[in-house]
Amino acid sequence: MGRVVEGLNNHDRIQAWSYADELLHNAPQTQKFFDPNISLGEIKNRQTQKNEARERGDSLQAKETMKYFERSNVTTIKHNLTSTFRNYFEFALKTHDVPNVKHALSFKILKEYVSFCEQKVYDRKLQPNTFEEYVSRLRIMCSMSSATEGFPNVNIDKLTAQATERVKEYVKAQENTNNPVVTAKHSIYAIQAFNKLDNGEDKKIIENIYNEKCKLSMQMVEKYMFRNENVSTVYLGYEWVREGKGFKRVPTDEYKIALVSKGNQHHTITIDKELFDKMKQFANRKGVFHVSKRTLQYNVKKAAEKLGLKSTVHVQRAISTKKLYAKLRRQGYSEEDAKRIVSRKLFHGRLDITEYYLN
Repeated sequence: MGRVVEGLNNHDRIQAWSYADELLHNAPQTQKFFDPNISLGEIKNRQTQKNEARERGDSLQAKETMKYFERSNVTTIKHNLTSTFRNYFEFALKTHDVPNVKHALSFKILKEYVSFCEQKVYDRKLQPNTFEEYVSRLRIMCSMSSATEGFPNVNIDKLTAQATERVKEYVKAQENTNNPVVTAKHSIYAIQAFNKLDNGEDKKIIENIYNEKCKLSMQMVEKYMFRNENVSTVYLGYEWVREGKGFKRVPTDEYKIALVSKGNQHHTITIDKELFDKMKQFANRKGVFHVSKRTLQYNVKKAAEKLGLKSTVHVQRAISTKKLYAKLRRQGYSEEDAKRIVSRKLFHGRLDITEYYLN
């Protein structure tokens, strides 16, 4: 997620990372998913867990904790949580004398940290959506600490909810004064790219990609509006079959690919035969086509720079979204129907997310 605390000496930074690792590895929730004897297929899906938690009257903390841990492995857990935990403990060590993890998790320091991050949003040093991720994972951290013997039981749901609401009001106020806050890095790039749509600059970016595998991945983005993580690893000639409470990937003779989108949604998509055959040339013996997400982003960036533009994989996906919507409207679809078709293509669970792309 990046570093939010500056000016910390190396000794304190190492100590902060040690505290973060201690909390992560000692929490019962983490230990459960480190257990190799637990079958991931036996873990209930997220919606089932949320429904059961609601019936039990569990807190937001417990539900969010399960959101991040279900069907996860060690690498995923560390990727999602460690950076946020480290940022927090770096702040705690810089502002207070904290001899251990327990003292660092006092409500006073938690409150100061939320205010610190909120102020960074107002100073344009932290994006609002990144702030929301920070406080969401901060709630998970408190849930883990309250479930761990010896740590204080700190509930900061109300505190973080109020801060998030203030940030949202701030963003809305900025938009109303015609001085919009850029809520994601790619937003400014998207405005530039959309202005070039009539000249077909988005297609030229793909044509200028030197790496052949990256070019094929971006053709998938253009044609099917997939995300970066979907086109970086593609299972060619497979489809999903439900097995018990989970899904099993099985081979098929058709031109199909199996992929998993956000929210652990499993999709089987039939793609263009010519594109399928080209990707097959770069796949391994098991039919897996892979290119790292970082490599893909780098190649898109360099190809755009050749044309004097700035773009990302996400921008290219958004451009294809707008093109499809415009095409459906020309074909006579109503505004609502066109949005629903685009939303399904994007694997969006909510229509308002699709409207964000279109606006």
